[in-house]
Amino acid sequence: MRIGILQDSLIRCGAERQALYSMAGLRRLGCDAELIYYNEVENAYDPVREFGVQPVFMPKRGRRLSF
Repeated sequence: MRIGILQDSLIRCGAERQALYSMAGLRRLGCDAELIYYNEVENAYDPVREFGVQPVFMPKRGRRLSF
């Protein structure tokens, strides 16, 4: 199963933390899960060190994202 989780950024807040936990858990279950974020911010989570996952950064730059 392929799963995509889209977040605005990885700022240190509850929704972002839960998205990172979900991505790590889904991968442990064998799912092909990706977390995609499109804004870089200061004081963001370090997903590799803190959660063991590598999200995908896709800069938005004022344009609409399409998949």
